[in-house]
Amino acid sequence: MFRFLLIILLSIFAISSVSAKPNLGSYLDIASSDINGSDGEKVRIYSDNKNSKKWYVTPAKTSLGDKLNPGYSLDLMRYKGRKGTGDAEKFWVKSVLHLELQKTYEKKAFSNLRKKIKKEGYKVLSLKELPSVGSRLRILMGGIDGSWSNYSKWSGKSIAISLDDNMAQILWGSAEKQQHLLSIEVQTVVKGVRKKKVDGKDKWVKEEITLSETIPLELNASQSPDRFRRTDLDANIDFGYTGLEVFCFDFLEGNYPELYAVLVDIKFETEERDLIKQLRFDMDSEYRYRVDFGIAKSMDKPYKVRLTYIDKDGEKIEMPWFKKHGELMLDLTRYK
Repeated sequence: MFRFLLIILLSIFAISSVSAKPNLGSYLDIASSDINGSDGEKVRIYSDNKNSKKWYVTPAKTSLGDKLNPGYSLDLMRYKGRKGTGDAEKFWVKSVLHLELQKTYEKKAFSNLRKKIKKEGYKVLSLKELPSVGSRLRILMGGIDGSWSNYSKWSGKSIAISLDDNMAQILWGSAEKQQHLLSIEVQTVVKGVRKKKVDGKDKWVKEEITLSETIPLELNASQSPDRFRRTDLDANIDFGYTGLEVFCFDFLEGNYPELYAVLVDIKFETEERDLIKQLRFDMDSEYRYRVDFGIAKSMDKPYKVRLTYIDKDGEKIEMPWFKKHGELMLDLTRYK
């Protein structure tokens, strides 16, 4: 019998808990001079549709970073082509803007809100954040209109935005002059219920409302110089080896009449993988080849070469790898 009554009580409690929702038609606006906001702003709280002692506060305002972190950084990368890389006329600028957004209340915010609600003459049994569907962001700056159409729930969010040549230089210049060019629009959808007439009767109807806010962002290079990094990709690098001229005059010289072919392997070692080009010299081939690796290689590191000789009887002699350093014209002829 006791067990049966316990099950009934738990069921009633569960039903009442589920039916309790924020009443979007009943709210208080509380001044927030000491609650996650500046003087003049307000925080809106909603009462519960079943229990007047239960309250729901709207989600926290979105902010950039914290007291120790401005919440942004800007990386500017420039590249100027050189003869050694075969792109002397090339120049480009790329930039990545990083934003670190926070959407949480400070530790004392809920305690302060409770006190303010009581000062308004209301009792507070519980105070929690208004349930939300999620938030979406939109970045507004000149030609940039980066938006996220899907809503997601988050308390902290990091965003990386790639900028083209023109916008990268404009934003860098605005940071040096402390000009405001960038804004972040945040839309948060919250849910609750509202009493409406349905078939002539008052009923609680589910409803969603959208809360919008716009955050101006002023990049300040003088105040936060560590958040601005400019890298010249071509600086302090002696490019070379992107193009090699390879010669073999063995067949023109005729010093080795039994020689049928010379196979050449040229290898550059990189951190990701080894880059290898293969060439073949014979009686009908060219005596000169141009080898392009499509990547700039530092001149202070050698590349490797391996030769394989094949005679007319099909015998193959593979020589060991040997190093070359700083030679952009590679002559593999065996002179006598």
